[in-house]
Amino acid sequence: MNLYGIILWGRRILRYLALEHDVEEKKLVEEKLGFIKDYESLIVEIYEIEQAVKNLQKEVKTKGLNRKTIKICKGFLKSLKSKNI
Repeated sequence: MNLYGIILWGRRILRYLALEHDVEEKKLVEEKLGFIKDYESLIVEIYEIEQAVKNLQKEVKTKGLNRKTIKICKGFLKSLKSKNI
């Protein structure tokens, strides 16, 4: 299942919600899109996983699968593990 488009939309909405708005606009925005904040950690986590997968794919597609690229790919995965993903 391809979630990348939805995740990008969620990140854009989170950035928009973080901006300052006038009182009426803020109320409307919170009413319509405020629920996205409940999913912020999930959105960030899936985005970071997607970025790691893209890096893995790029590395293997351009350089092939060998000992060196496996080591590099493990580094991509370790960065996720260090973030507790």
